[in-house]
Amino acid sequence: MKLISQLETTEVGTTVKVRAGIVATYAQGYLLYDESGFIEYYLGSDATLEFSVGDQVEVVGELGEHNGTKQFTKDAKVSKLGSGYAFANDPITYDATELAENINNVALGDYFKFDITITSVSDNYVNGTINGAESYGIAITYPTAKDDFVVGGRYQVTGFALYTNVYNEVNYIYLMTTKYGELHTVT
Repeated sequence: MKLISQLETTEVGTTVKVRAGIVATYAQGYLLYDESGFIEYYLGSDATLEFSVGDQVEVVGELGEHNGTKQFTKDAKVSKLGSGYAFANDPITYDATELAENINNVALGDYFKFDITITSVSDNYVNGTINGAESYGIAITYPTAKDDFVVGGRYQVTGFALYTNVYNEVNYIYLMTTKYGELHTVT
């Protein structure tokens, strides 16, 4: 049995076992947390999600890597140990200046809350610019409810960072959302 933090120094291709709580889901997998760190369990595009946020699980499987970060591959075996796991940290909320200063330090599992304006909706991503910091964006990764978002709509999204990337001169944080809601302007 290993702690998630120990997996960063474990060689890709090694079979490992961890116990963790599921803190977020998306259409292609789970984000797991065990007090020492985060790891993604990637299931692929034909995923069937059998577990929920709050489930405590044991995962046994081979380590892979995506965007320089370790993850479990889709062939890992998961057993549910219980439920009721709660991630209790408050989300990070950056203004435009703070985001510019910290974008290169975003890590897997950083927990954020942003107000965004949706710029595009596709099968794989819901993209939006961060209100007040239009050269920064959020890419909601493989959302399970993409039809809830409307281009031009303003939303507050909360979720965990998977990685960052620059696309069309916008610095995106790829986010696995845990909560979202439409922002209404009071007139």
